[in-house]
Amino acid sequence: MLNLSRKQLDFLKKEFSISETDIDDMDIDRWTELREKCFEIEGAEAMDIASDTCILPDRGEIAASIVDTPYKALFS
Repeated sequence: MLNLSRKQLDFLKKEFSISETDIDDMDIDRWTELREKCFEIEGAEAMDIASDTCILPDRGEIAASIVDTPYKALFS
């Protein structure tokens, strides 16, 4: 069983067309690549934040939560 939320899984499906099965089959290198792509999304979203709000949009927050998920934490 994957230790990702439905919101994270939906995000990965929408952004990268990656299914739960795809994630189940990933090795650490592929997961690292995916996390790096999510980091790029987080950074892009952060650059668009209005200086008076400092609130990361939902897309950036979900991407950041995936960046924070190491490979070992994916599986229970």
